[in-house]
Amino acid sequence: MVELGRILVVGGGIGGMSAAIALAQAGYMVDLVEEDPEWRALGAGITVLGSTLRALKSVGVIEPVMDAGFFQYGNNIYRYTGELLFQRPGMKMPDIDLPGGGGILRPVLHNILSARVTAVGVSVRLGATYTDMAQDADGVDVTFADGSSGRYGLVVAAEGLQSPMRRHLFPD
Repeated sequence: MVELGRILVVGGGIGGMSAAIALAQAGYMVDLVEEDPEWRALGAGITVLGSTLRALKSVGVIEPVMDAGFFQYGNNIYRYTGELLFQRPGMKMPDIDLPGGGGILRPVLHNILSARVTAVGVSVRLGATYTDMAQDADGVDVTFADGSSGRYGLVVAAEGLQSPMRRHLFPD
């Protein structure tokens, strides 16, 4: 394993939590900061394809996700009158016994992932964000909005579509 010291994940959504879990499972010390002090899930539902189910399995949450969502190997196609037209067998992931897709409510997936984040020992700071970063050959110094700071071997930007870090790193 590469010596990185602590790793900072900025953003506590699905991507940030998944990255934090995977890094912690790999043996790294991980801090996750989330700007929203209530750590809410945005949106209602999410379609989850087989490749995402594989990723959720790798971070140790496949059982609660399968129990809480709706996933299937195939589907039935009906006429508007209710008459069954045909049945599609659907896909199965070729290397693991998981269906090709389905769906889950975002808040439910968020709760499952946040419980796993805590279980694997990720340090979580809510209502926190960074204000400045300075990188050198050995790491990144990060200053947070509350005046605290930290040194990290790696910083993961997982803030979503309107990422301030993306604008900071790539202003053009």
